[in-house]
Amino acid sequence: MSRLTSALDARAPSVASALRGVRDRLPRSRTRRDIADLRAQLDELREEIDECRRDSLRIAELTDIVETRLAQPRPEGA
Repeated sequence: MSRLTSALDARAPSVASALRGVRDRLPRSRTRRDIADLRAQLDELREEIDECRRDSLRIAELTDIVETRLAQPRPEGA
């Protein structure tokens, strides 16, 4: 943002001043809180993805076990 205002200072000082005014009025602490909230949500989503991957792996393992047992010949008299 500072490069933009520096360039504007040379060509349109009133626009640069207005831009600085808008920037200064932005709630920085809220933005930091928003970023912290988004990071917490991202961490939660990553945990859910990891859980889904573990579940998928377990389902694949169980499927292999079932297929192996179904493929085994049945003993006589059973």
